[in-house]
Amino acid sequence: MSNRTREIARINTTSGKVISVEVGYDLGGTNYFTGYVNPRGYYLYVIPKTYTEHLTTVRAFSGVKKLIESATRFSKKRLDTLKIDKTVVSRLVDHVCTKEKLVITDGELERCSFL
Repeated sequence: MSNRTREIARINTTSGKVISVEVGYDLGGTNYFTGYVNPRGYYLYVIPKTYTEHLTTVRAFSGVKKLIESATRFSKKRLDTLKIDKTVVSRLVDHVCTKEKLVITDGELERCSFL
């Protein structure tokens, strides 16, 4: 995790994977995989990960990101105070769970402090 990214939650699943919910700053620019230009700003990332003792495993193209706020430059203070909409997080987590065929452990969403 870089200094321009902040993890706000880890949601456990029944398969042993963890859904990591992060907020971070992206410089934007051309995405050569899609051909689109990504705007510069703060994004919400929802990524399924597998944690072992000394290793974090992430499968390529398994997560999603959504622009929360456009910004011309990075501010650590803004990253720390950024408000996240509950419905957006829930929708992205549901999308990742459906896409990756994951089931969230009972009570995990209620345990998350941002929800």
